[in-house]
Amino acid sequence: MGRPSLKQQRITEILDAYGRCITRYGLEGATMDRVAEEAQMARPLIRHNVGNRDQLFAAFVARYFDQAKAELAQLETALSNLRSGPEVIAFLFDDQYDDADSVLIFEELIAAGKTDPDLARHLRTWLDGFVTGIEGALRACYPTAPQASVHTVAHGVMGILFNVGSFAMLGDMEDFRTTARSAALTLIETLNQQVA
Repeated sequence: MGRPSLKQQRITEILDAYGRCITRYGLEGATMDRVAEEAQMARPLIRHNVGNRDQLFAAFVARYFDQAKAELAQLETALSNLRSGPEVIAFLFDDQYDDADSVLIFEELIAAGKTDPDLARHLRTWLDGFVTGIEGALRACYPTAPQASVHTVAHGVMGILFNVGSFAMLGDMEDFRTTARSAALTLIETLNQQVA
């Protein structure tokens, strides 16, 4: 019986190391040498298991969106169990979801999307799915509000939430988060005032 392959384990380690390099040095600075050093592997092992720098990026992006899709499904499930707009906001703005490294990677991918139409399409699809999840939760909480208003408010909530997330790497932003949460609550309160 043959020895089990370490290839998948190595690929995971390489992609994890690449992600850490992106957060530390940005996409341009995440060189093959730095990834090899971070993964504690010889550079030829990186090339053997993943390929050249373009292939490394493609593998990282594919894994990133696989994980993002799974997380989006979990988010939609969690949101579907909430029964009020304030519950939706409390859930979305919970600081347990802050991850400065994830924010940095997301921002680097957005910047790369400017010159990579396929990446930009993936990012837009993910963003559409995210706002659709928020919209579905708000629609369930405010069934008499006009659909166009729910759609607009969902986008506004997402914008406020992403603005808070973009500052996660600065450390303690509790006052900022509290004010942003209040702004989101004020925005969804407009749905109580509307009838379809």
